[in-house]
Amino acid sequence: MDKKKWFLYMTDHHEGPFSTEEVLEKKASGLITQENYVWQESMDDWMLLHEVAEFRTAPPVKMEANSLLTQELHLKRNSEEEALPSQFVVVNPGLTNEIKMKPQKQKRGFPWKTLSAFTMIFGLSSTLLYSFRDSLLHHRYFILDRAPSLTQWISPLPPLQGVSLQEYESLQQASVWSPGPWDFDNLPIAIGLASPNTKPFFYITSWLVERLKLYVVGLSSTLLGESSFFWETEVDVSERLGKCQTVEHADGKPLVPGEYLVFLSPRVLSPLGDSHFTNYFKDLNEVFSEELIATEMPNLARNLKVMRTKTYFLGGMKNPDYLNQLKQYHLQLDQQFAEEIEDLTKVIHSLAKQLQVNETTFLAASKIKIQTKKLEYWNQFQSEWLFLGEQIKSILQKSRDFFHEHLFEMATVIVKNLNEIHTLQTVALHQPNPALAEQLRMFANE
Repeated sequence: MDKKKWFLYMTDHHEGPFSTEEVLEKKASGLITQENYVWQESMDDWMLLHEVAEFRTAPPVKMEANSLLTQELHLKRNSEEEALPSQFVVVNPGLTNEIKMKPQKQKRGFPWKTLSAFTMIFGLSSTLLYSFRDSLLHHRYFILDRAPSLTQWISPLPPLQGVSLQEYESLQQASVWSPGPWDFDNLPIAIGLASPNTKPFFYITSWLVERLKLYVVGLSSTLLGESSFFWETEVDVSERLGKCQTVEHADGKPLVPGEYLVFLSPRVLSPLGDSHFTNYFKDLNEVFSEELIATEMPNLARNLKVMRTKTYFLGGMKNPDYLNQLKQYHLQLDQQFAEEIEDLTKVIHSLAKQLQVNETTFLAASKIKIQTKKLEYWNQFQSEWLFLGEQIKSILQKSRDFFHEHLFEMATVIVKNLNEIHTLQTVALHQPNPALAEQLRMFANE
């Protein structure tokens, strides 16, 4: 007996089980076609009818040849089923008109084989894509140097956090070779600021140099809270991109608000940078005014080669609050400047008086013949000497040496020399010595 083991998938539901003979009958009668799916427990997945060996050649339907009634019934059944709406199915394919709603659609088994094949294809595609990307990154300059227009699709640089779009585009342009023409203002080198600007750092791109010196100079008239700022470092440019360390004070404090001048000096040219490029570099005194050099960077050589300059506002925001604070700060500086001048004047007068009194008293004491009287006279002068010395000391300690540091340093040296003279004079009065007296005279004249 033919076992009922086959299930048929009918549009959006399955029916069964059916025997092989029953399936063939349905096929012969037109209830199913070769495009219907069939399944049994031994199969991994549903298969088209014509893919199953048992149903490739369908034998004729068994019915009596002289049974006209049977033929008429089959024809009637077929015509009725074709006229039925798609949402109805025949319950009994025999001699009946009974119909019912289609059963709820049941889910097919998950196509694991299809998913596995898709995963393999996706993995292979990803591997090829990453391999292509790595190869493109490795040879990007070889490609872009010959076709610079491709930079609109292929970036020669990685993403640079904190860099503005305008400066990023400038960095990109300077990293790709171009034929020129060149002059100082359009040399193939770019600077890009990375925020935050209280402790900033800079990116440098160029195919012209492999190593350079970066200088950051604060413009004193714009700095809020300090009189000057000077910072320098060397930067290596690897694969046409370099990055300097964080710009900050030696003690780690952030930059104060103000305008800062940034400029680059070449150290080592790259193989692409021909020696004729040095003709486009300028000396420091050709780029900046003598006053600016003397005020902001006095220790730099005037013939230092410069290849790029840029000015940034760093240390905060340039807003009305900054401008008001800067105005107040400069008023304080003006007052401090005046106070320093007054203190320096007092120091000069005190030193002149101290030197004069000391010299007069020493000469007077030297003329006294009696030793005890001589020393008594000199010792009485000590109180006046100490009083003048304390006056000068208090003035020097009070001043912050903001503007006239070198003058206050000179005053401190003079005070030290006067104390040495006074000590030698005391020794000379206690132990008369012509050679020491002559040395004191020369010392006092100096």
